[in-house]
Amino acid sequence: MPENFINQPNNGLSIKTWKDDINDKELTDIKKILNHIFDLKIKNVMNVIKNINSLISNQKCTYSTLDIDKL
Repeated sequence: MPENFINQPNNGLSIKTWKDDINDKELTDIKKILNHIFDLKIKNVMNVIKNINSLISNQKCTYSTLDIDKL
């Protein structure tokens, strides 16, 4: 939830709750994104996180449909 990192909004990715969803794989999807960021050796991820949060909050994609090559 965004309120968990309200003081550093560009340092966190918000995820939906997993409760009552046995098919939840949001963390797996985010892991792929974070691994990609790591592989690119991006030193300061704040702009990337900001872009991801913007895309997700504007419902232009989900973590599973995010095109990580365009980050």
